[in-house]
Amino acid sequence: MTDEPRIQQLIEQIMDSGHTPEQACAGYPQLLPAVRDRWQRMCEVEAQLEMLFPTPGPSNPRGNAALKRPLGASGELPQIPGYEVQSVLGSGGMGVVYKARHLKLKRTVAVKMMLRGAGAAPRELACLMSEAASVAGLRH
Repeated sequence: MTDEPRIQQLIEQIMDSGHTPEQACAGYPQLLPAVRDRWQRMCEVEAQLEMLFPTPGPSNPRGNAALKRPLGASGELPQIPGYEVQSVLGSGGMGVVYKARHLKLKRTVAVKMMLRGAGAAPRELACLMSEAASVAGLRH
């Protein structure tokens, strides 16, 4: 018997609840790698679609125009507690990636911030958390 129906059900649970793959798979730990991989791919596709066909809204009234200016309204880099933001590395459908210096660790890091910030939907937050968990698991 294939696990596909259960994986699909867990993905739908993540979409409806805003839970992370880890939370959704608490009762099915053997499915976590497949669910995490599927969720990550869905988030990537969603980000690409948002970049191509931006959804105008209160935090992004002009759609893609906001991506061309990832700096603050005054043209300055954002202030992030614990970091010294140095430059913009890139931007996409979900957020902006900044090059920054972690003040306590005294090392250069990449900091990704969501375009919608506090107004982000649970699904967007779940995508970002899934991406962060994947990156945190890298050995480099």
